[in-house]
Amino acid sequence: MTSLPAAYASAPLGDPAVQWRATQKDLWVARRDGRHLGTVEHGRRYVATDADGEPIGSYCSLEQAMGAVSKQCSAARAAARRARSWGALAFVATVSVAAATMLGAYQLLLF
Repeated sequence: MTSLPAAYASAPLGDPAVQWRATQKDLWVARRDGRHLGTVEHGRRYVATDADGEPIGSYCSLEQAMGAVSKQCSAARAAARRARSWGALAFVATVSVAAATMLGAYQLLLF
């Protein structure tokens, strides 16, 4: 594996925690905290893909493509956080309704 020039050691337009490595000629891989975030491959243009290999877009410069991978990863993290918060709220609401129903049924049994 080869390293990028110092200019590309971290994402140029995004999260400074994103580390980029050139794994082969014209292929760069992004990682954060040991997890794969996406890649940029150079053919006629710079093509960015996400962690699952799905295309994000095609760009004129390496910086734009790297920025798109970093930005896409930040947006995915924010969406996951929103989904988790709704999941927790749904769980608490379900448990509350179940508890209220059980208390109501118990009160009916006493009379």
